[in-house]
Amino acid sequence: MDLPTCPSCGQSVLDDDAVDCPFCGAAMDGSSPAKTKKAAPAAKKKSAPPADGKTRPVKKSPPASDANEDPFAIAQTPAATKAIRCAPKPMKGRLHKVVCPMCDTPGFIPKAAVGRQVKCANKECLVPIFTATDSDGQKPAKAPARISDDEPEIRRKKKTTDKPANPMIKYAIGGAIALAATFGLLQFLNKPAPDQLGAYIPPAGTNSNTDFEDDDPDLDAPAGKQSEEAVEVAPQRSAVQLIATMIDTARVTAGNRDKPFCRQLTADAYLRMNMEAEAQAEFEQMHRVASSRGRQTQYYRTKPLVADYWSKLKAGDAAGATAALKEAQAAAEEIPSAVLLAQDTAVTLASAVMNSGDAETAQSLITGQQRDSTVATQQDQVKYGAWNSLALKLVHAGRSSLPPLQVFSWNEPLMTAVGVDLSIHGQWQAATDWASALPNEQTASDTFAAVADQMVQTNAPEAARAALATAAEAKGSDIALRTHSVLALADGSQAWFDKAAAGFTALPSVQVASLGTIPEVINMRAPKLDAVRLRANSLADFVAAAHKNAAADQATAGLKRFTEEVLSTVPPTSEVRQAGGEIDRNDNAVEEKVKQALSLSNSNQVRSRFTAYRRSLDGLIRASEERRLMVMELLAQIVQSGGLPIVQTALQEDGGLLRQEVAVDSLSGLLFVAAATVGQEFPEALQNDAAVAVPAARVARTDPLPEQELIPVLVQSWQQFQQTSDLKSAAILQSSRALPGLQSAMAERMAEQLAQSSTTPEQLFASVTQLKSDLWRERCVAVMSRILADRGYSKQVEQAIISGSLTPVQRILSWYGLTRSAIDSATASAEGTKAAGA
Repeated sequence: MDLPTCPSCGQSVLDDDAVDCPFCGAAMDGSSPAKTKKAAPAAKKKSAPPADGKTRPVKKSPPASDANEDPFAIAQTPAATKAIRCAPKPMKGRLHKVVCPMCDTPGFIPKAAVGRQVKCANKECLVPIFTATDSDGQKPAKAPARISDDEPEIRRKKKTTDKPANPMIKYAIGGAIALAATFGLLQFLNKPAPDQLGAYIPPAGTNSNTDFEDDDPDLDAPAGKQSEEAVEVAPQRSAVQLIATMIDTARVTAGNRDKPFCRQLTADAYLRMNMEAEAQAEFEQMHRVASSRGRQTQYYRTKPLVADYWSKLKAGDAAGATAALKEAQAAAEEIPSAVLLAQDTAVTLASAVMNSGDAETAQSLITGQQRDSTVATQQDQVKYGAWNSLALKLVHAGRSSLPPLQVFSWNEPLMTAVGVDLSIHGQWQAATDWASALPNEQTASDTFAAVADQMVQTNAPEAARAALATAAEAKGSDIALRTHSVLALADGSQAWFDKAAAGFTALPSVQVASLGTIPEVINMRAPKLDAVRLRANSLADFVAAAHKNAAADQATAGLKRFTEEVLSTVPPTSEVRQAGGEIDRNDNAVEEKVKQALSLSNSNQVRSRFTAYRRSLDGLIRASEERRLMVMELLAQIVQSGGLPIVQTALQEDGGLLRQEVAVDSLSGLLFVAAATVGQEFPEALQNDAAVAVPAARVARTDPLPEQELIPVLVQSWQQFQQTSDLKSAAILQSSRALPGLQSAMAERMAEQLAQSSTTPEQLFASVTQLKSDLWRERCVAVMSRILADRGYSKQVEQAIISGSLTPVQRILSWYGLTRSAIDSATASAEGTKAAGA
């Protein structure tokens, strides 16, 4: 049905009930404009007298003021009541496109309405009335061939006919509907389980940039091609052009899981270019979009503001940096806890706060994000939060992310991550002060070692290394040994290795623990591994340093001493498992042994002592399994620091204590994975020795380590990755539910390695669809786009973004990687020119 047309100006009027044309004011019936008659005042209603007969003063309404006004100022003015509603799609007489400044929803109006007030096409818009503006160079939209095909359902007129409907047609339609419903039910009931699903395929329309910010299901825009296709794919587009494309992507609604996050990235990019007004506009739009959905995302502003703090600090604008940091802290006042983005925000902000000299506030930010250290699933989430916070920062800084197993072995990962974050910004003194301020010895040890590692990777000034070593020595001999050893991993670091060797020689000797007699087991105290882990960490780094400095004898001695240390508190795993296995097989026989060993005759006493023996053995079994995981993590640390040959040699020694500890079961596969994540091969780690293999005892009545469950999947995934170099290998990880955080880190590590060597970005981006997890896909494309851009593949990455099946968040993260590369490249070029001129 055609829309009513004004007889005076010829414009189509969307409102069928309109009396006057909203454009020229003429009456729609062709007469002169109607004059509005002033309504007669309504008769004043008398109120009933009070029951007590007394008269009371009438309370008058308070005068209008700002406090009584609508807080969003959305009350319509008389002029607004005649505002024409924007059509959600182009149609005859409505081909001029406008975008609502409140919610970014596009709409279409007659050209004659430019300069007048119009109403947003989004019925849920908080401020729907705005003035339509003309867009320079805008091409008029193409109207659909038939309005009835594309007209929103809420605007269609119900068609009626005088001819009654055929009853047979009704029955046929009803039968078809019933048949379709039955078929749909069968399809639902036969739907495969999540682990049976194939590669992820985004739903149709997720690539459409015409589905803009609009929550009204009746106003869905038509599917179409991405607007990026209209953008010329050039090898060197400016950062401003790329940000404009990011903004266009951020407006997409269909398939967009987090629109405020998209606006965070656009604001961040603008601030990195010192375009503060544009960044503020993006922050405001982020707030509007979040508010319309009832979300609190104020803390999303924090990371871009912290980036602005570092930028101003580097430029020598101390006042501006202080202001940016205060604004960032204010934005983070209501930061949630234990959310991935919140953990990243907390680490990012704590780093800047610590750099300003406020260690107490920085520590409180991290404390609020900690979880229960005794729950494996919660710790996995925190460990991934720390790895996630650092991985992209390191990639944007031109470095490789940290090996996942390294971060996942830290005692308090988020605390140590702050030290690494400070190191990324080259704030060595602040990083040293942070490590020194940490109260937990193991956490401080991890942090000193992590900062020292960044010093080695970036060739930090010798004065900074000396200051770090001095601070480590003040924290204790074990932390000093570890710090000296890590600093000795740098080329030409003989002086640091000499200090590490002196610290190693000064260590007291220890003895390997044995299970002992039944009375000794009963009277044994619950073993604690804290002190053992602190020293074993230092010894592991010393072994790697000795191998790096070609000190073979000291490397061998160090690994022997390491083995004795980890076995000094809890007996070897094989002994403990054998004792537990006896109870599993025949507890009556073990009870008789207890009776004979203690010379007991009273049955109650025998049962009591047997229970005490089993309880002590339970504690030993749990401690031995925890200790064995620690051994694997520390051997992985040696492997990833370049000490693979020394570990391989030790595991080939028949009868050796370390071989017996490692080859007990398939947990040794963790060493194969550790080598694979740094591009090395360690197949020997997968060869368990049947002569020393002992099954885990069930007497402890505890669940197996989640790492034990995940190892076979990790090994299979990395084996295929070494053979095929494809992200399909990461998809294998999805078959396990154990430790999803570690799985995600491993998948992203694979994507990073592929991006560093791939010459076919389009194929690499296409392989991302093999991953089911949105988070995995988003993080992979974010890493890949930055690395490939730095390698000179920007043009190919743009083509992959345009033609690929990516969701809006995945696309905007990809554009962000290209944008950051362009910004950093331009900044480096300008700094180089300035330095040359000086």
